[in-house]
Amino acid sequence: AAVPPPAAPAAAEDGALFAEPSEEQMPAFEGADVGHLSEDPSDAPWLELFDLILGFGIGSLVQSLVEEETLGKLITEKSAQSERVRLQVARARMLVRDFGG
Repeated sequence: AAVPPPAAPAAAEDGALFAEPSEEQMPAFEGADVGHLSEDPSDAPWLELFDLILGFGIGSLVQSLVEEETLGKLITEKSAQSERVRLQVARARMLVRDFGG
């Protein structure tokens, strides 16, 4: 059996070849502020310190600072939920898993 060709794309109202997808058609792309949460600027020194410690390969220290109850005393909840801290935690876990440090 032959496969029918795909339907031609709908033209936009302004005559453009392709219509821009609506919010209903692409709900996965809510916006940059939703998917990429930013950290609190007041926590920058702590986050820089976490990056420095990770650079030395001491993932267990960052893991204990970020994932334990000390987190609320060091950085704000906004920073704890940020993409940067999530990536730091992932990097720390990989260091601990791969190198024991």
